[in-house]
Amino acid sequence: MRTTLILVFLFGIQHLLFAQNEFIELKAEPANFQAKGFYIQKVEDGRINRDNIGFVQKGAFNRKVTADLRNGVESAIFNYLKTSVSQDTAATPIIMRIVHLNISERTNAFSEYGRAEIAVEFYKNENGNQGKVYEAEAFIDKPAMDVTKGHEKRIREVLLMCLEKFNNSGWENAVPVQNQELPVVENVVAANTLPKQEPVVSSYGMQQAPRWNSLLTFNKTLGVNADGWALTYYGYTNSEKSKWIIPWVISIENYTVDPTYFSQWGYSQAQFSYYMPGISAFNKLNEKGNLMANFTFMIPVGSEKLTDYSGRESTHFVIGLAPTQGIYFVPESNFGITFGIGVYEKLMTSKVYKSDIGIKFEFGLKF
Repeated sequence: MRTTLILVFLFGIQHLLFAQNEFIELKAEPANFQAKGFYIQKVEDGRINRDNIGFVQKGAFNRKVTADLRNGVESAIFNYLKTSVSQDTAATPIIMRIVHLNISERTNAFSEYGRAEIAVEFYKNENGNQGKVYEAEAFIDKPAMDVTKGHEKRIREVLLMCLEKFNNSGWENAVPVQNQELPVVENVVAANTLPKQEPVVSSYGMQQAPRWNSLLTFNKTLGVNADGWALTYYGYTNSEKSKWIIPWVISIENYTVDPTYFSQWGYSQAQFSYYMPGISAFNKLNEKGNLMANFTFMIPVGSEKLTDYSGRESTHFVIGLAPTQGIYFVPESNFGITFGIGVYEKLMTSKVYKSDIGIKFEFGLKF
């Protein structure tokens, strides 16, 4: 006997595993900005991690794809400023150093958010030495119909926000800081060596948006009265401040009832059709958050079509309770193997499958 819960899976495993980089090209659109007494002579990439500028989400399961600026950060930003920002090349040359640049996406129940954040340092030459005269940060975090397409515009916007802050900062009167071990912003401002500006939040990292995580798993169930299998997708955001995770869950399930158990009720065939609304929750058991306890409570609701040994058919409403408790290992990294083991119970109003208890083994991928 088999039952199938049909809730759509749109992509195969190969599309989840072999994603390509997303390249973003800044558009040469005129900016509403007029530089006051300076021009950007050079753009430097001063980021610690230069592998990419973040990630975008692709497909129905929001798989992570790393993103970068086409032709690299230095070239892409310099060419954009040269072609789109009004500057006076006869004025003071300024070196613009990008120390943080990140884009990200997150998905809520009814919307998608795109985020771009940047931190920039501005340098000028004085008496043959290069010194920092200002530093600025900016970020944009807002919903959009196509957040991936909007990253290009958000990057341009945060760049211009930093330039506007520099433009109005009084940088001309700042004493350049030439020490490589540059003091933190609060100390510099207190010493009046740099113009007043907004304080740095943390390591040039404006508060990061929660990252979307996906688990795609296969599980095998071994019960007293029925055996089965299922494919399940979990999607969730992970906050370090909370020990609880409440994921979105969709599943396809198939099981076979033991013929000995089934035949005692006087029926030769049965077909089941039902949905299983409910809730699943994970509780972090350790500091790393990679060992979790799972608590799932589902309510099967549907019908069964039965055929007795005389060939007579009947249809009955079915409702039940299906709790599960288990322990899961979920890797900290963005991609990896996840596995778990649990105990499940079923209580049904079915005439042929009234109750069950068993063990569930689950194995899959985090991406």
